Amino acid sequence: DIIDPEFDVKYSLHFGKYDTVFSLNVVEHIKDDSLAISNCKKFLKDGGALIILVPAYKWLYNKFDSELGHYRRYTKKQLSSVFENADLNIIHKQYFNFAGIVGWFLSGTILKKKTIPEGQMRLFDIFIPLVKFIDKIICYRIGLSVLMIGNKYD
Repeated sequence: DIIDPEFDVKYSLHFGKYDTVFSLNVVEHIKDDSLAISNCKKFLKDGGALIILVPAYKWLYNKFDSELGHYRRYTKKQLSSVFENADLNIIHKQYFNFAGIVGWFLSGTILKKKTIPEGQMRLFDIFIPLVKFIDKIICYRIGLSVLMIGNKYD
């Protein structure tokens, strides 16, 4: 539990032990995201990397998000602020999965579905090579998710 009130006591043996900590689609489920990021940093060796992937853009928040237990969606600027407040040196940030925005918005916002339709996911899987190509073409300037990497330097 990354925000356990007894975090420092329970997990202190792991502090400063890891080269990399990653969190894929987790932080948006935690009410106190700043505490979660700060606690993740405690696991890192000096120079270690924290890699976070979270959903992007508040305007995309819809039924899917609430059903999944998301508290928020982020922009690069918002997630950068959380990293900077935890004294993490940001070494990379980008949006990711531009094409996913269309399906997320259509199904979750317009059609108000509670879950991602299975057929939609299968179709997305078929088009992954095209999705990757589109992301490269637009230089990762917009996407369904934000990817950020920061280093610990104390």
